[in-house]
Amino acid sequence: MGMSTLRQVTPERPAPAVYWRRRFVALIAGLSILALITWAFAGALGGSAPPGNPAGTKAVPGTLPRVSAPAGGRPSVPASHGHAVTTASGRYTVRACPAGDVVLSLFSSQASYSVRQTPQFEVDVVSTDSHTCTFDIGARHVLLQITDKRSRIWTSADCAEGQASLVTKLHRGIPTVVPISWDGEHSSPGCPVPGAPAPAGTYTAVASDGSSGSNTLSFGIG
Repeated sequence: MGMSTLRQVTPERPAPAVYWRRRFVALIAGLSILALITWAFAGALGGSAPPGNPAGTKAVPGTLPRVSAPAGGRPSVPASHGHAVTTASGRYTVRACPAGDVVLSLFSSQASYSVRQTPQFEVDVVSTDSHTCTFDIGARHVLLQITDKRSRIWTSADCAEGQASLVTKLHRGIPTVVPISWDGEHSSPGCPVPGAPAPAGTYTAVASDGSSGSNTLSFGIG
């Protein structure tokens, strides 16, 4: 067998006109692909903004418009009873609790007491107003009265102890506790002399703020 010899053949170079035609076609194709990529990228970013909405911003449904305060001050808020309002000095003033918006609940530490014990009571003062308000829980305003089946035996207003007036802030649903104890004696206005001891028996107690009363509580002494 004869030996085969590998021979490298040099291809013929195309004519100049053909060469430049191919380069022009390649350039047009490249520019078309670049334009297509740019268009697709712009569409992914949201495209053009709708009329009336500046480019680059979007309306978010369910949001409230922002209210700008007038120059040199805060926006005014209509005042209503029981609400905190801003005075001319910029300080907040809490108004008194509206009538009927305060609930009193009476509790006793025991269901019965011996004649030697001092009955202890607690009055829970609760506001139902939606805003913080003030209420007087002083000894002359939140009262406890003890009665038997026939007559009044004792009232804390006769022998008021502590501050006669004590204005405090009430927050909705949070009780303020006012403790009141009974010495087990009859009372009269001003407590001029010690009253006679109350005999053994069943008594009822009720708290009042002058406009509304608490639940009635029964307890025994024996």
